[in-house]
Amino acid sequence: MKPDELIIAAKNSLLASDEDRFNYIGMAHTHRDNLKSKLTRKNISRALLFYDTLLKILRKRGFDIQVRYDKTYVTAEDYSDEIVLLEKTKIEIQKDGNYNRTTYRPIGILALRLAYKEWKDGKMPLEQQLSTIIVYIELAARSWQAAAKRRREEEVQRKEKERLQKEFETLQEKELKECKDTLQKATRWDKPNNLRNYINEIESRMIADSDAHEHINNWLAWARSKADCYDPFIEEEDPLLANVDKDTLSSKTPSKKYGDPFAL
Repeated sequence: MKPDELIIAAKNSLLASDEDRFNYIGMAHTHRDNLKSKLTRKNISRALLFYDTLLKILRKRGFDIQVRYDKTYVTAEDYSDEIVLLEKTKIEIQKDGNYNRTTYRPIGILALRLAYKEWKDGKMPLEQQLSTIIVYIELAARSWQAAAKRRREEEVQRKEKERLQKEFETLQEKELKECKDTLQKATRWDKPNNLRNYINEIESRMIADSDAHEHINNWLAWARSKADCYDPFIEEEDPLLANVDKDTLSSKTPSKKYGDPFAL
């Protein structure tokens, strides 16, 4: 069976790589935009055969292998995990003048590494651990997908809760405004009634005073017109009170002062 295109590209990259790069003694590296791998030349064929088998099985099970710059990922819906095929090394520290030089020497053990898990040659070679690797990746993907589903559901619930809260606050604000408006109108209705009672009382007390009769009649007419103007059920127009807030009995706009050059 023909190797996957990613495997062919990785092989070409490894064979073209310089050895001893980055203090890794006798090891070839894949270049950017290739399957990430770090191997000795004698292990390239074995490692890539294993990688090709793994890749094809994963794709049949709904996964994919994606190369992003200098990293490689195994992916599925709501799942992504970095994957690296490499040869294990041992650290060697050599004295180099006044400094210590750290190098990494391969020990012939092939390993596959994910973000939180690694398989390597041991009692069983890496190839015989393939089924265990596949099961782990499938279980990890299901766990990621379940967590992603929970997050989406929680986000939907959060947004719905937020929507209901905003809806409640809007209704509450509307209810409060209507309540305040009703109370203000009740207050406005009560005050002109009290004013009319006061006017009637003035009228009854002064009716016997003939000298003040004309003056009282004028005042009574004026006072009753103001009561009708203030009454929320009548709101008789009064040009002199047209710019007055009837709830506060204060001017809606600042009055212009005498001598104001901008006054009209």
